[in-house]
Amino acid sequence: MNNLVAISAVFAVLVAGPACALGEILVPWPLEETYRESDETGRYRLPIGPYRNDRVPIRTIEGSHERVGFRITSDDSVTELTQGFRDALQQQNFRELFHCDDRGCGGFDFRKELDVIPGPEIYIDLGNFQFVAAIRTGDVSEYAAILVSRNASYGFVQIDTINSEKLVPSVSAATALPSSTEPVKNKLESEGHAVLERLEFASGAPDLSSVPFAQIQELADYMKNNTEACILLVGHTDSKGSLESNVELSRMRATAVATRLIEGYGIDPSRLSSDGIGFLAPRASNRTEEGRQRNRRVDAVLIDCP
Repeated sequence: MNNLVAISAVFAVLVAGPACALGEILVPWPLEETYRESDETGRYRLPIGPYRNDRVPIRTIEGSHERVGFRITSDDSVTELTQGFRDALQQQNFRELFHCDDRGCGGFDFRKELDVIPGPEIYIDLGNFQFVAAIRTGDVSEYAAILVSRNASYGFVQIDTINSEKLVPSVSAATALPSSTEPVKNKLESEGHAVLERLEFASGAPDLSSVPFAQIQELADYMKNNTEACILLVGHTDSKGSLESNVELSRMRATAVATRLIEGYGIDPSRLSSDGIGFLAPRASNRTEEGRQRNRRVDAVLIDCP
């Protein structure tokens, strides 16, 4: 692969005004623009997980939206093409929210949730595509969604970028949903971990409700006051569904808390990591709704920074 081609224009025009330009992105292939549209006040449904349990988890983002399509002159595989764009996003300090390939995404069920540029401007092979969602935080949150596929002759990429005001503003403890448990700071310092109580997750759903939560703010305050501390967020679920789907769901719940800390409170993403263990560590019976609610939680674990 050679002949580096700058595609800064793809990202620079996503919102009006040069202050919003995302900077120069380099990929190692010749590109031909096939499609472009923009909306200053659009709404974009960003997939943040694979198709599971008859749904694709979606984050709805409101803000200025740009969609651009390219044909790529290259014999590289879809995996190689996608990696080039992933590397380019990383160079611009984007944090990856989600990445999948065709089968891992959920195939047609995932694809039907996407708003895709019509042919012939772009070609999507349902058995050979990859999708990437990423975010960069600052004065506004900048999202990127990249869909890559190819036919026998060319690669194709659709790039959606959305600039949005922060979805969850920083809040004071007085306005946050209260917590009746021991302060997060005390639990972290005495036991090395703390359960984030009273987070609102519906059964089978990965997203936090939009209300602020006192214990997430407490964790953010702790991290701001202890700048050498790093936290592993571990998600848990109730026992409905398969272990495989619940492990993925619990991981997405932990990621949702990490996203809230980053976007709402300005915590450095490098100090956070997330994982999930499904329903393998219940703290209450899954035979009652009250018990299932208690089991749908996220633990914050104090770890050594990398």
